[in-house]
Amino acid sequence: MNRDVTFVNEMRVESLEDLICEIERTGAKGASITGGDPLVRFYRTVKVIESLKETFGEGFHIHLYTSGRHATLPVLKRLERAGLDEIRFHPVLEGMEKRAELAARNTSMSVGFEVPAIPGREDWILKLALYLESVGGEFLNINEMEVSETNLTALRSRGFKINPDGVTVAGSAETAIKVLKKADEMGIDLTIHYCPAIFKDAVQTRMRFLVTAKNDLQVYEEVVETGLVRWVEVSGEKKSLRQLEELVDEGVLVKWRNKFYAHPTTLRFLTETLGRSVKIEVVEGHPTRPRFIVERTAYQ
Repeated sequence: MNRDVTFVNEMRVESLEDLICEIERTGAKGASITGGDPLVRFYRTVKVIESLKETFGEGFHIHLYTSGRHATLPVLKRLERAGLDEIRFHPVLEGMEKRAELAARNTSMSVGFEVPAIPGREDWILKLALYLESVGGEFLNINEMEVSETNLTALRSRGFKINPDGVTVAGSAETAIKVLKKADEMGIDLTIHYCPAIFKDAVQTRMRFLVTAKNDLQVYEEVVETGLVRWVEVSGEKKSLRQLEELVDEGVLVKWRNKFYAHPTTLRFLTETLGRSVKIEVVEGHPTRPRFIVERTAYQ
């Protein structure tokens, strides 16, 4: 927030080369450009879109999120020429929904709205759906309202209640379901999606982790069904280093930057062979670069 930085997934990048390398590492088939508002840095955004299409081909799907404030017709046409496949508007300001009409009527990009399921605002969401349908838009995405450290105070000051899970706003899910049912009753043909908060972690993030882990798995790692990666770390005092080096020569351990790693399947062999002369830990982490460690379990 309020910083001019670029991240790909969890990794901060400083150049297009870094960006492309991280996408290649993850095995991604498409990209989402978000912010803040990417159109605040319009020329950088265009360069990113063009570079991704040049590198990964026309089949690499790219969609972009924007408030619409900077989405003038020349901007929209330039995004289309750059190769943007889909644009999702967050019409948070009065009149910004008309930018979706500009895009739908004047470009070949897929155009839609993406809004939070604000409790009690069913009529507003349905109004957006009717408008989008009338101007040739293709979809409306409704997200369950989530709670974070950055918005908790603001949400409470506006009278919103927090669910017992601590991460979602009370009444948001119910609002989305009401909209879906009402839209069906009204005969709205527009495609409407509802995304509960749990779906992002349990499905979207997990699947991204699984794909990344399998695409960037080290020889001493295994993939856990949650999308995390697991490995063994071995460390010891100087008197045990010779023994560890011998296991490197035998292919049991991998030495990298003066640390020793092993595949989890060797855990029993290591504990029996090395005894208590070394420290052995099973580690789980995100398949990020570098690995973000979630848990360590000491075995001796």
